[in-house]
Amino acid sequence: MSRTFILLFVICGLCLSASAQDAPEPQTLVPGQPVEREIAGGESHNYRIALQAGQFMRVVVEQKAIDVTLKLADPDGKQLVETNLTGVGDEEALSLEALTAGSYELTVRAIGAATMRGSYELETTFRASATEQDRKRLTAETLLGEARELGKPSGKTTLQIIEKIQQALTLWRELGDPHWTAFSLWMFGDVYRDTNQFEKAL
Repeated sequence: MSRTFILLFVICGLCLSASAQDAPEPQTLVPGQPVEREIAGGESHNYRIALQAGQFMRVVVEQKAIDVTLKLADPDGKQLVETNLTGVGDEEALSLEALTAGSYELTVRAIGAATMRGSYELETTFRASATEQDRKRLTAETLLGEARELGKPSGKTTLQIIEKIQQALTLWRELGDPHWTAFSLWMFGDVYRDTNQFEKAL
């Protein structure tokens, strides 16, 4: 009987050790070096980003056959931003002007069942300090995220949603960004369709 318990103890120990090895350390992102990885629904990939105070960072993720959410946490582990504006086949983006120096953590999490598989390509841009255009981009992203959050209780805050999308649209046009300009217009159409204003939606 004692031998059986010893054997079970050894097997459990090996399983725990293998489990610990299966949880990889966050990968460090390097500017100008794209990362392309496969991912399954419900799976998360973590990345470490070393930033100095005042430094600007932008992450762009191209979603290939799967939808992902991006989350960014500060050096203390506090979540700063979470975004999932777009879907499969589109790009997701996240920008930050770092307030403190340290190691930030980016999480890419795939939406859907574990049987769903796809891939994504992640690119990062870093600057020593944010430019006026960088801050406009950051503000526009924040406005679209706020508009999406307001839209969850459908129809209750339509005017506020439209106002935020309009502010974001103005910034995207100033930046000359056709992708996010088009996406903002699509969001307008979505809001008007949900409130049965079909001519405005068109």
